[in-house]
Amino acid sequence: MVRHRPTTRFYALKVLYGNHDDAVRREIARDIAILRTAEHPVVVRCHDMCERGGELQILLEYMDGGSRDGCRIAYEPFLAHVARQVLSGIAYVHRRHIVHCDIKPSNLLIDSARRVKIADFRVGRILNKTMDPCNSSVGTIAYMSPERINTDINDATYDGYAGDIWSFGLSILEFYLGRFPFGENLGRQGDSAALMVVIKNDSLSQNLERWLFSMKARGFCVKCEKTVRPHL
Repeated sequence: MVRHRPTTRFYALKVLYGNHDDAVRREIARDIAILRTAEHPVVVRCHDMCERGGELQILLEYMDGGSRDGCRIAYEPFLAHVARQVLSGIAYVHRRHIVHCDIKPSNLLIDSARRVKIADFRVGRILNKTMDPCNSSVGTIAYMSPERINTDINDATYDGYAGDIWSFGLSILEFYLGRFPFGENLGRQGDSAALMVVIKNDSLSQNLERWLFSMKARGFCVKCEKTVRPHL
């Protein structure tokens, strides 16, 4: 966190350390360009980037409540409030042909007014047209959609937009439970093969009943299969 002295406003400062070659710098510049064009109430604003002493410094909007990672939201009306906000941000970036590729609780930030915003578009991708497939392997394995993990079944490509929806749904479910939903002994650190086994064998609908979700919440979360997953 840094403060602008003339205005006393606070900002978040993200510092990328190390020596970056030209290709990496171009990639980072592209990501920053994405951030600077994304102006939406549910997307963390990127104000500027500069280089100082070999470090790349990115000035971002400051969210004083931090991330929702590790925070349980058992009260469904507030969970729905969070979900609506995040979905509106996802819909916005998807309309701009941007796929986030790494939606997860730690990338969903909140402020003192209970406004939730999406952060960290470091791995985001701009697609040439809305239904272009992705072939990116970046992101957090635990929150990747099944078709993204198991690329053998789809020629190493996947629908990045649908993948963001899977990651969003998984994050909302984790908020409600207060833990990673799949595999009680697996957690987020499991490898891709272990995750695929658990996702394939776990009965999500039965678990939702056991977790005492309301009928509306169950219906919302159970739509995780690629063929029925909603597009925004």
